[in-house]
Amino acid sequence: MLLVTLVDVSGAVAATRSRSRKTELLAELFLAAGPEDAPLAIAYLSGRVPQGRIGVGWSTLRDAPAPAAEPSLSLHDVDAALDGLAA
Repeated sequence: MLLVTLVDVSGAVAATRSRSRKTELLAELFLAAGPEDAPLAIAYLSGRVPQGRIGVGWSTLRDAPAPAAEPSLSLHDVDAALDGLAA
């Protein structure tokens, strides 16, 4: 699953006041994620990363590269990058 999909659903959940719509959006996301990506999606949506505290602050993010022209990062790409930071 692409990270942009998770970001889009997160924005849609935040934008609606309807609890049933929030539930519907999240259920669709988790079904689309499948058993391999769902645990990562749940962790990221809850504001936690599987690696725990990794010591990344705003100063680290300040020098981040420019966004890609087309979204291509998967949840597993992000997870692998966070593994590298946590090591």
